[in-house]
Amino acid sequence: MRGCYRAAILALAGVMALGSLLAGCGGKKAQEISLDRVEKGVTVEGVRLAGLTQKQAYEQLNRIAGDKRRAPQNARFDEKTWEIMPERPGVAPDVAETLRRVMAANPGEKLRLITRPARPGVTREDLQGKIQTISSFTTTINEDKPDRTENIRITVKNLNYAIVRPGEVFSFNRVVGMPTRARGYKPGIVFEDDGTPKIELGGGMCQVSSTLYNAVLEARLPILERHKHSRPVSYVPPGRDATVYDDKDFRFRNNRANPVMIRSKVVDYRINIAILERRP
Repeated sequence: MRGCYRAAILALAGVMALGSLLAGCGGKKAQEISLDRVEKGVTVEGVRLAGLTQKQAYEQLNRIAGDKRRAPQNARFDEKTWEIMPERPGVAPDVAETLRRVMAANPGEKLRLITRPARPGVTREDLQGKIQTISSFTTTINEDKPDRTENIRITVKNLNYAIVRPGEVFSFNRVVGMPTRARGYKPGIVFEDDGTPKIELGGGMCQVSSTLYNAVLEARLPILERHKHSRPVSYVPPGRDATVYDDKDFRFRNNRANPVMIRSKVVDYRINIAILERRP
């Protein structure tokens, strides 16, 4: 009698150990413990499980799940452009539910691994409110001067996506650079210090710097350097221009707590420059 009693205790302990192993599989409580084997011809994702015990089937399903599991990707900012890269949901295999179906499957049944969507922690909607437009200004380009327009397009492209960190000083000449033929700039009209017009590479760049100047004024960022033209210009109100040259720069400081970005574009012969702020 004592020998039979001991054997019964050991058998019960084995079943309890198996139950402990399966408990919590896939984040759920284990299903009712069964020592049955998988029926003949049963497959999951094409993998044969026939004849396996519940423990063996569980181990095999975990190997299958490893190929299917994919972590979710949070939405994020492109650090160069501040464009939002959308989130991507992941895949979370539900091994516990798949195991339950395997053990209850009829002979020859072909099953798929049960999966659930894994939700990202950060979505596009979470990030959209973090980028705020704090100012914007637009000027109109003279359509009759194609070389000047091309110089403007090049300058706008070089200015676009410039980031100014808190406390940093922005320099137009440093960011945009000097006009050269190698960079695609063409001859255009510029003004001498005495107001005399002359033809020189980069004519038209000052319309971009003046448009930026007005956007910076509206953003209330402190101006450190700005030079007016030697004669009035037509594309901005009087006193709202900012010329640039080898020895003349346009500079401002970001005195805000967050970084700001310059977004510049040319659409339908109009220059638009916006100042964006990225908040935590």
